[in-house]
Amino acid sequence: MKNVITILFLTLILTSCTSEVSFSELVERDNTYYKVNSDKPYTGSVVDYHNKENKTKSVEGKLKDGKFDSKWVAYYSNGQIKEIWNYNVGIKNGKYIKYKDNGQIIKEEEYSNGEKNGIWSTYFNNGTKDKVIEYKGGYMNGVYIEYFSSGYLGMSEEEGFKEKGYYSMSSKDGEWRKRNEYGTEILRQNYNDGILNGLSSQLLNFGNWVGFTWKGNYLNGLKNGEWTLLNKSKSVVQTHLYENDENVTLVGIWKATNLSTKKSYYVKFDKTNFYYSANKPYRWGNEDLHYRDSYKYYKYRSWYPYKGNINPRPNTYEIRGYHRILINAHLHDIVEFSLNSFTIEGGYGNMKYKYERIGKIPSTSNKIIKKDNSKTYYTINVDNLRVRTSPNLDSDKIENLSIGSEVEFIEKSSNQTTVTIKNNELTEYWYKVKTPSGNIGWIHGCCFDK
Repeated sequence: MKNVITILFLTLILTSCTSEVSFSELVERDNTYYKVNSDKPYTGSVVDYHNKENKTKSVEGKLKDGKFDSKWVAYYSNGQIKEIWNYNVGIKNGKYIKYKDNGQIIKEEEYSNGEKNGIWSTYFNNGTKDKVIEYKGGYMNGVYIEYFSSGYLGMSEEEGFKEKGYYSMSSKDGEWRKRNEYGTEILRQNYNDGILNGLSSQLLNFGNWVGFTWKGNYLNGLKNGEWTLLNKSKSVVQTHLYENDENVTLVGIWKATNLSTKKSYYVKFDKTNFYYSANKPYRWGNEDLHYRDSYKYYKYRSWYPYKGNINPRPNTYEIRGYHRILINAHLHDIVEFSLNSFTIEGGYGNMKYKYERIGKIPSTSNKIIKKDNSKTYYTINVDNLRVRTSPNLDSDKIENLSIGSEVEFIEKSSNQTTVTIKNNELTEYWYKVKTPSGNIGWIHGCCFDK
C-alpha cells in the first residue's frame, strides 16, 4: 500500500512539472502573463495549436515570472518552423530566425541583453542574400553589404555586392562603394561620421557621358577643390573647381574670342554674375589698376561699363553639369572645359567662343583629418608612398604620401606582397588607411612606423 501511495505521489509531481497552458488560459497585465484569476506571474510552458486534435502546434515556449524566457518557436500550419526567438526573462537575447513555409530563411538577427548585436542578414525569395548589417551595442557598427537578387555577380561574396560600406554608431564612416548589375563599380565615396569627406568617384550613365567618370573631393559634405571628368580611357576631358559646393571655375577675369570673327572682349565672373567690356578692359569701380600680359584690367563693382554706358544689372550665368552653360539666358554647349580655358558653342547666333583665363586660379580648402586618440595612426617613413585602391601593386593609385605624413589605420589585408626597397626585398601585408586628405586606400607595410 505504501508503494502505491509513493507511485501516485510521484506521478502527480511529474504531471505538474510537465503541465502546459495555452495563451487563452493566460491574461497579460503590464507586459506580464498570469493565469486567469491569479495574482502570481506564471512560470511554465505555453503551447498553442493550429489544430489541437492532430497536435499541429502554432507556438511553444516558456514563461518565467510572467515573461518570455529561453527558446520560443512558432510554426506554420504544415508543421514547418516559422520563427525562432530567444529570451532571458522578457529580454531578447541570442538569435532570431524567420523562415518561409518551405523552410527557406527570410532573415536572421542577433540580440544581446535586448540590444541589436552581431550580424543581421535578410534574404531574397530565391534564397540569395539581400543585406548584411553588423550591429554593436544597439547601433549599426561595422560592415553593411547589399546584394543583387541574382547573386554575387560571378565574384566572391565579399566583392560581388550592390553596395558596401561601414557604419560607426549608425553613421556612415569610411569607404562606401556601389556596383551595377554587371559588376562594374559605379560609385566610391568616403564618409566621416555620416558626412562625405575625401575622394569621390562616380561612373556616369546618362547622355553622351555613359562610361565617363566624375571624380573629386568632398570637405564636410560639400564639393571642394578640383573635380575632373575622365573619358572611358581615363583621360581628363574637363576640370572644374568647387568651393563649398559652388562651381567657382569661372571666377576671375577671362579673354573671350569669337572663333569665327576672331574678335575678343573681356569678361569677369564672380560666383553668380558676369561683367564684360566690348572692346577693351574698362575700369571696373575705383580700385587700383592691375597689369597682366601687356594689357591692363581692373576690378569691378555690381555694374559693367558697355560702350561708355553704365548698366546697373549684371548678367547671370550657370554651369549646368558637364555639357551646358547658361549665359545671360542663352544656352551653350561646352566643347572643352578646364581651369585656364574653355570653349563653348551655340546660343545667340550659334557662335563658337574660346575663353582664356587672365590671372590666378581661385584657391579652395583642403581636407585635414583630426586625430582621434581612440584610433591607431602610422607615420610614413619614405617619400612619395603610393596609396592604392586595392591591396596589390596593379591597382590604381589614389595619391602619394610624403615622408612624415600620419595616416589612420582601418584594417590589414589577408595577403602579402614582396617589394624591393633600396635593393632589399620586403614581404609585408597591406594596410587600409585614411590619409590626411581624407582619402581611403591601401599602403604597403614596408614604409611606415607602427
